[in-house]
Amino acid sequence: MNQEDNEYLTRVGPDTPMGNLLRRYWMPVMLESEVPGPNMPPVASRVMGEDCLVWRDANGGIGLFQKYCMHRRVSLSLAQCEGDGLRCIFHGWKFGTSGEVLEIPNQPDPKLKDRLRAPVYPTKLSGGLLWVYMGPRDHMPVFPHYAFMDAAEDELYANRIIWNANFVQGIEGNLDSSHIGFLHNDVPFFGARAGQVPADTPDTFLWDDNSPKIFVEDHPFGFVVAAVRDGTFNGKESFYGRVHNYIFPFATIVPAPGSPIYTGHVPIDDTTTITFNVLYSRAGPLDKQLCGSIFKLPDAFAEELSPDVQRYLGSAENNWFQDRSTMDRRFSGLERPISQDLAALSSRGAIVDRSKEVTISSDAAVVRMHRMLIAAARDLENGIGPPMPSDTESRKLVCGEGMLEEVSDWSELLEPVG
Repeated sequence: MNQEDNEYLTRVGPDTPMGNLLRRYWMPVMLESEVPGPNMPPVASRVMGEDCLVWRDANGGIGLFQKYCMHRRVSLSLAQCEGDGLRCIFHGWKFGTSGEVLEIPNQPDPKLKDRLRAPVYPTKLSGGLLWVYMGPRDHMPVFPHYAFMDAAEDELYANRIIWNANFVQGIEGNLDSSHIGFLHNDVPFFGARAGQVPADTPDTFLWDDNSPKIFVEDHPFGFVVAAVRDGTFNGKESFYGRVHNYIFPFATIVPAPGSPIYTGHVPIDDTTTITFNVLYSRAGPLDKQLCGSIFKLPDAFAEELSPDVQRYLGSAENNWFQDRSTMDRRFSGLERPISQDLAALSSRGAIVDRSKEVTISSDAAVVRMHRMLIAAARDLENGIGPPMPSDTESRKLVCGEGMLEEVSDWSELLEPVG
């Protein structure tokens, strides 16, 4: 990739081509548990290069307000909470959660407020997350209905992590299956590495294949990518497939035993990202303590902002918390898969210089994602709208894993929902 395309791919601020593309989609901005109660003080949220505030009115309506009053740019974090709206303390302008200007006390023309609209973005609560749409109102898409949104509260676990890297780097990590055999060498993501357990252990897929066969197949709203590995199952040669789903533009669904994982990488700005991990059960309540032990960073690696919300503190100064004394038993020298991923991905720099990368066949899904994002942003510049699934179609975006008799059978792992 040349430097010009890399800049085009990664810059997401207001009025950038990629920023305009992402704003056409509903995106999560915080956990439902973080949303303030009715008529409580607003909560800060920075997203897509904009400083915003989340506020819920007395009737339960929620809006993502641009932080600064549209009149004289005083922060609405200081505003009075008046039940039906936020009132700026400077001149008393009052705004509702749908963007209506309710009052302009220092203006004698009572009709002026009806001709104005405050910069407030629409929101929805679903799947344990607060979602926002930041694009043009006349192009607002149907709200998606992913499978995890049907899960009961005890069947759902969600967290979010703030870290210092561009959003594309997070997506790359989810689509790159060949790194598992190295970065996550100590973690039994699927089966077990040959030599880590006895070869005669029943019902265990043993593998030592660090060069999986990669297959990428487009669908109208992204693509699926399958990684198929050689190995043995109960002493017989076999294949194991894992199929991830790239949900355009910034999310993936990947398989885990009994609990598929939705992961969304939402830009705070060009060099900072919020990563949302949502696990949902297909067979009863989740062990949320176990989920947290896997998908939360170790205490020493993060600042705890609130329950299930962390800020990753890894940096070049602390060498991303690597403990080299453990590398004889833990290949990466890092504890937990989430720490391993964030260390590797953020060590590449806040924005990777992809003009200096050497990509190979195992990077097929990563390269396809880059091209798909750039093509869609260029189409939008030319007046061609991006692909949008209906609520029914979004529910069918699934993942899968399992044993295969033939390498070519990987698509059979994508079980339909419902």
